[in-house]
Amino acid sequence: MDANPALACPSLGILVHLAKNAAGWKSGNEYLLQTVHHSALQRIELLDLTGDGPAELVIESDLGWAGTVASSLEVFDLSRGGFEELIHTYSRLSYEDQDVYAQFLDVRRTRQSRGQRFCCSKTIRFERGKWFEPPGVVHPCHRHGDGIDAGDASDSNRMLAPLN
Repeated sequence: MDANPALACPSLGILVHLAKNAAGWKSGNEYLLQTVHHSALQRIELLDLTGDGPAELVIESDLGWAGTVASSLEVFDLSRGGFEELIHTYSRLSYEDQDVYAQFLDVRRTRQSRGQRFCCSKTIRFERGKWFEPPGVVHPCHRHGDGIDAGDASDSNRMLAPLN
C-alpha cells in the first residue's frame, strides 16, 4: 500500500506447475522469477537437453537495477512435479562500465554432454573496462547448480505465500 517503486516492478513473472486430474487442473509448485525491473519473458521453451525424452524448461526473463540491464537464463527439471532449478546465469548483461555480453544456450553441445553441462556461446563486447572489436566469442559450459542461490529461492517463495 502507498508504494511508489519507480518501475522497479512493472510486472511479475510467476511460474505455476499445473497438473490435470479428473476434476480439472490443479495448481502445484510455484516459482517467482526475479522481480526487480522485470517486464517480459524473452524465451520460454520446453527442450530435451539430456536426450532422454522428458523436456527441461528453459526461460529467459529480463531484470535490472541501477545502471544495469540484464536477462537471466534458467533451466528447470520438471520431472518431479515442480520446478527444480538446474542452472541460473545471465544470458544478457550490460553492467555500467564493466561488462556487456550475450550468451545463448547451445542445445547441441548441451545434449552431447547428456545435460550434465549446459553449454553456451558467449559474445563479449566489453569486459572489465575494455572494449572488444571485433567482439570476443567464448564457449563456457555451466554445471548443475551453477548460479543457484538456495537462499534467494527461499526468499522468493516466501513472497508467494498468502498474506495473513
